[in-house]
Amino acid sequence: MKFRIMMVAMVLLLLTGIAFGKEEAVTTIDGKWTGNYSTGFGEPMKMEYTFKAEGDVLTGSTLGGANGEQIPISEGKIDGNKISFVVLVSMQGQQMRFSYTGELAGEKLKLKFTTGGQMGSTGAFTVTRAKEKATKEKKKK
Repeated sequence: MKFRIMMVAMVLLLLTGIAFGKEEAVTTIDGKWTGNYSTGFGEPMKMEYTFKAEGDVLTGSTLGGANGEQIPISEGKIDGNKISFVVLVSMQGQQMRFSYTGELAGEKLKLKFTTGGQMGSTGAFTVTRAKEKATKEKKKK
């Protein structure tokens, strides 16, 4: 009888270890993401984002504007593998609001955007996580 109880206990312990001991790879949004968006007019636009997750809040910036400066994102939210954020861009004296939604799938982030106003538009594109450039320290190792 004691042997059976010990065997059942060992099996339960083993199963518990398998169920809870396995860690799944967690993909985070943190880092730099790059890609291209084709407007249908000329060359595709280079898209570049830097994101940082702080709980369910998304912060970061995007490359843009006339001078290619970093523009902060606002209203950033994270819900599982879904994100949303806003980018405000000044163009020709007007401020345009780009509202983004996205879905993270491994090393790819599918983004959709909408703009408001009279010249409102929508679009979609995919960015991928930028590979870390090797530093001199890493090259020496």
